[in-house]
Amino acid sequence: MLSWTLDLNGRGFWPGDTAFYRVRALDNAPAAHLAESREYRLRLPSNAELREALREASRAVAAAADSLAREQRGLAQATEELSAERERASEGAQAPFRGGMGQARPGAQGDLPFRSAQRAGELADQQARVMERAAQMQEELKLLAEAASNAGLTDPQWQAELKELERLLDRAVTPELEQRLNALREALQKLDPEALREALKRLAEAGKEFRDQLSRSRELFERAALEGEMTTLAEDAEELAQRQRDWNRQAEAAALDSALAQAERALATETDSLAARMSQLDQELRKQGQPEGTAAEQQRASQAARAMDRAAGQAQTGERQQAQRSGQEAEQALDPVAQRLRQQRDALRDQWRRDVIQTLDYALAETADLARRQVDLAQRMRGGDASADARNAQAALRESADRVMQRLQTAAGKNALVSPQVGTSLGFARLRMAEAVDRLQRATPNPSEAGELAGQAVDGLNAMTQALLRSRAEVQGAESGSGLQEAVEKMAQLAAQQQALNGESGGMLPLMALGGEGLLQDLRALAERQRRLAAELERMNAEGQAEGAEELAQEARDLARRLEAGQLDRRTIERQERLFRRLLDQGRTLRGDEQDEQKERTSQTARPDNVRLPPALRPGAAGKGPKYPYPTWEQLQQLSPEERRLILDYFRRLNEGRP
Repeated sequence: MLSWTLDLNGRGFWPGDTAFYRVRALDNAPAAHLAESREYRLRLPSNAELREALREASRAVAAAADSLAREQRGLAQATEELSAERERASEGAQAPFRGGMGQARPGAQGDLPFRSAQRAGELADQQARVMERAAQMQEELKLLAEAASNAGLTDPQWQAELKELERLLDRAVTPELEQRLNALREALQKLDPEALREALKRLAEAGKEFRDQLSRSRELFERAALEGEMTTLAEDAEELAQRQRDWNRQAEAAALDSALAQAERALATETDSLAARMSQLDQELRKQGQPEGTAAEQQRASQAARAMDRAAGQAQTGERQQAQRSGQEAEQALDPVAQRLRQQRDALRDQWRRDVIQTLDYALAETADLARRQVDLAQRMRGGDASADARNAQAALRESADRVMQRLQTAAGKNALVSPQVGTSLGFARLRMAEAVDRLQRATPNPSEAGELAGQAVDGLNAMTQALLRSRAEVQGAESGSGLQEAVEKMAQLAAQQQALNGESGGMLPLMALGGEGLLQDLRALAERQRRLAAELERMNAEGQAEGAEELAQEARDLARRLEAGQLDRRTIERQERLFRRLLDQGRTLRGDEQDEQKERTSQTARPDNVRLPPALRPGAAGKGPKYPYPTWEQLQQLSPEERRLILDYFRRLNEGRP
């Protein structure tokens, strides 16, 4: 049985078109026998159907993300509890037993209860399954993005949502988590209690980070998917309104018949389906704290569907005036729905943006107050104050820093432009605060060292203030409420800059043999631009907006050094091209929708050049070689590349039987 894939790409088909095809087969008899199949009809999904399929797929992924986050929360808690249990067992084993001379309990270090080992093995298996599911979700997101792109749905916001979720999942399943899981399994194989205790402790820490990343991806997806759903429903409403206007014009000019009535009934069915989807959207918006929802738009869509149904019946019975009035009523009811949905979407984005900015403003105010109080406390410590009041003041400041960290985590779960790593400086400050308290709590307090540590905490708080200001400015200037589109556009802009650098480098490559000071100056200018691109990548990596940007920045800096040293060769050009491709992978290229200049779709009869012969049946496929042998390399190597191309193309046409 010979199988062959019928690829309709590149043949002029559009969503909603219908393809007709048939299969012909000939045998190898001297008088060839021909067999021909019946004609098959393949209807391609319309744009509205493609949008609905993608919405369903995104909702399925969102549900899977929610389930995965819940499972990881329970797993992280169970791992933490078992880790604490083994910590207590280790402390009890190392404590001197009653009446002893400070000796540890005999044999305690080698004891590993069977129940603990069994439970640790179960947790390791569960963690591995969760990581595998996260990797599968990441692959599903890639396929979803590819399907949307292949279908022509290149909405930048939609692609940005999928790309950011893919990046978050990639950030969650880290090599460090896998290493800690492997360390736990090795400890179980060796039945080493101490190694198991340490492995559980480290896995619990990594599991909590994994849980936080999954929770953030779930919250971001809910918000971004809601934006995308409102956008696509507005497009559906706009398309239905346009089709109703077209029907009204036909009802005025053409004769009323069953075909016109059937077309209006199909419109009524699709509009009724739109109303049902808006009912679901209304419930989702109310969950987000939007009391207005889309109830009014849903009523208008339902009213339009009823008017369309009446118009179809009136067209069927030949009542022209009544059909025209019903059609116009449907058009008037449906016409403003798309605009109102977009207005609601924009208002929702503004509200989300204001909420995040308000959270950042609170964090900014608290951080500034913390820095002021920390400066005063550091001065007291440097002056020799090691009192209980100083210790309590430092502990209170650390608790305030913990509250700021919680605010930042909340904001990071609501907008992609607020990185969860933006609190790195705050984490540094909290660590220095804890160390300062430790220096004051010792048997011999060291206020001088504590004051130095408190001063370093001030530096961390100041750096945190700058990072918060940058995040606030980016969120305020973002067009989308979730910030996903802007995060991807940044990487796309860097890819465009790298592409321009590649073009200039390629143009200068033939001139390298000539040399000269002018050429070196041009190379240094290119190197400076390459270095600025590297600096931008490093900034994005520091703010956590692009996972893997650090490696890209290192490659860009290395290329800048080569250009500055005048080392422009073919290998450098290839490395620049690879960097460009990797930048494109980090952020998908954003493209606008292409307009269809030919509004009316017409059927086309199959032509001879439409016939496709499976590769397995082409001449030479059975192993006998081409009918006209191609020239050898020895025969072609003395010719120019263009001459070789023309000759090979000539023989290819001969063997394929083309003129």
